[in-house]
Amino acid sequence: ALDLLARVKPNSLEEAGFRAAIAYKAGGMAAAETAAARVTALNPVSPLGFRLAGEQAARQYRFDDAAALARKAVAIDVDDPLSQFDLGLYLMRTGDEAGARTALLASWDLDKSSPVTKNLLSVLDHLDTFDVVPHNEFIFKFAKDESAVLRTYALPLADEAYRQFSERYGIKPVGPILVEVFPIHDDFAVRTLGLPGLVGALGACFGRVVSME
Repeated sequence: ALDLLARVKPNSLEEAGFRAAIAYKAGGMAAAETAAARVTALNPVSPLGFRLAGEQAARQYRFDDAAALARKAVAIDVDDPLSQFDLGLYLMRTGDEAGARTALLASWDLDKSSPVTKNLLSVLDHLDTFDVVPHNEFIFKFAKDESAVLRTYALPLADEAYRQFSERYGIKPVGPILVEVFPIHDDFAVRTLGLPGLVGALGACFGRVVSME
């Protein structure tokens, strides 16, 4: 399809941007950066190549790569609200909530129309009121009125799960693993998808980040 587009509309940013996404899927970061360079050759102030490569990385749950690509997009155009939003979203999924807040606030300041950006900032405000409980390979966040009870069960369960699955699969995850337990379903939904109303799920995992109701 992109080859057809290239014949009909040569040197379009869209074609070059989607080729950067395909390059990431085929060859990882180095291939994506090479392909994204074609976008900037066509338009030095367009972050599209890195944005689309970052979206592809996120689809593959490679959130560290996605965040790195989004940073490159922001470096090209710091005033692009979409690049700032992408960076904030991916940082939330790596567990860097402070960095996520900075990027999401920048996106909101540039474009005060995105409900997902506003929702994510609101859930970060809620999380600021939670108890933070570091424990071995984990960092737990519990609502204050539930923290004393939940930690009694959650901490030993997490230790046992970590031991069992590390042995079974022969791998130890890069930590710490952030586990956030929400008393309100829509807060869990927003932390997971950016919008309320998630039906049929009580937990989600983004690698080093687990959110659950």
